Amino acid sequence: MVTVVVGVGFAAAGGLVTSAGGADVGASTSPAGARVQIGVDGAFWEQGAPAGGSQGGGGADGCTRRWVPEASLVPGVADYLSLLFGPPPSPEHRPFSVYCDDQFLGAVWILPTEFRVVAPGPTAAEIAAGIARDLPYPEVTIAANPNGRGLTGLAAWFWVDGYSGAPIVDAVDGFGTAVVVEARAGEATWDFGDGTFPVTATVGGSRQSPSATHGYERRSGHDPFTVTATFLFAVRYRINGGDWIDLPPVERNASRAYEVVESRGQLVASDP
Repeated sequence: MVTVVVGVGFAAAGGLVTSAGGADVGASTSPAGARVQIGVDGAFWEQGAPAGGSQGGGGADGCTRRWVPEASLVPGVADYLSLLFGPPPSPEHRPFSVYCDDQFLGAVWILPTEFRVVAPGPTAAEIAAGIARDLPYPEVTIAANPNGRGLTGLAAWFWVDGYSGAPIVDAVDGFGTAVVVEARAGEATWDFGDGTFPVTATVGGSRQSPSATHGYERRSGHDPFTVTATFLFAVRYRINGGDWIDLPPVERNASRAYEVVESRGQLVASDP
């Protein structure tokens, strides 16, 4: 049972609502027949047109309705409505504000069991994890100086081309909730492929200011060394501009072959 208690226009239970300007919104405040999904914001969002007709339904045939549980948003709203319009039809009824897209339809008493939830909505953490997985992580390459091949005893310079270290940000706005995800790699771990211990250095760099340097003490032999830079992106998200919440880090890496030849000193006789 749905009882309309206050709104832009007054309607009997399950009736159509007319806006203040007199235009017929053509949407019912009743959830009867509607297929809904629970959003991150706790509201019930209509999925497609209701059974038995398209009037007031979502999709191409009408607006998307949503029922916002007011008691969860404004403390004491249920008591306030009871004072203005009398007690709810039963102790189980809850106050909801009903919207047709951005059009406010009214506030109604609804039994939560009247909603036909077709699937639980994704949590904010699940939405953020999906965004983090699909972030446009850069396709980076490793540059070196000397570029063609290195020499033993001569420090080789390495840096990353294609990523400056700036944060990678993406967002999604749906079900009444804006989720923003940010990934930032502050450091890179460099493995130079010759069996020495990896080192941690800054991300980015350039020919003039390399990210990492390494002096090879032996040549690479038949197969070149494999130089690898591993980035650990710190990932976090926030909801509707709130506090940041950490997500598991995301690892990415880049590698290249690097040949090293041996440099030998040679004594040259001077002229007598």
